Amino acid sequence: MSKPQKPRKCIFCGSSRLSREHFWPVWARKLLNVTGDARTVATYDHALGTAVLVREDKRPGHLKSIRIKCVCAKCNNEWMGSIEESAKDCLTKLATGASYTLSEIDKSTVATWVALKVIIGEHNDAAKAVSRQTDRSLFRENRIPPNGFRILIAACGDARLETVFAKTASKVMTRRPTINELDTGLPYNIQCTSFGFGRLFVHAIYTTTDADLQPIFNEAGIVYTLWPLSEEPITWPPKRSITYDEAASIARTLLDIDKLPDVTRVFKV
Repeated sequence: MSKPQKPRKCIFCGSSRLSREHFWPVWARKLLNVTGDARTVATYDHALGTAVLVREDKRPGHLKSIRIKCVCAKCNNEWMGSIEESAKDCLTKLATGASYTLSEIDKSTVATWVALKVIIGEHNDAAKAVSRQTDRSLFRENRIPPNGFRILIAACGDARLETVFAKTASKVMTRRPTINELDTGLPYNIQCTSFGFGRLFVHAIYTTTDADLQPIFNEAGIVYTLWPLSEEPITWPPKRSITYDEAASIARTLLDIDKLPDVTRVFKV
């Protein structure tokens, strides 16, 4: 006899009155020039440190119209809607490749939007979510990316990346785990999320550990650090767009964590 499922609640405020949140905002659909009404979901095995394709599934509904049920209508329509509205103008310029120089406010606004999308996106597979309730509650109050976020952006004109979404997550220890930790199970504590939004390519690293994970590809003037904030000016579009292979290399950053000298044990997804 199966156990009754625990009622799902809003990941931010705890309300049980859930609604479905569009991962891509409705206003952005005209910017994402992708046809079709289906999406391909690829599953990879990273157990040996190399991405091996296990299977590809065709599912109904294109990624740009996908909705995730993990937040309540109040959060969705109020403070989350405010984040979307604040970022709309800047995101439109980035997605279309318009000439623009991001201000400090722009950087913070877009970074907050990215953090929101990462946290929403990880709850499409909640068992592998990295964000903790305390971090999500604080994010709801302060509306700035939680500690442990590093966000990079680049331009990419390859149509294959128009609305791509890729996430890898791991359980990482910078020391040997205790017997009790192994018995009770370690939480997922580091993830990389990459996605396309028109001509904008985003790569976000989010960790609750002290492991320092940085993409190998970080060419000045091509790939910008959006968060944490720095004095580096972000002039859009960059000197050149990254290629599909470069974007794929950045998305695979988490696979290189085995090479870090301070990581003594890695649990791969």
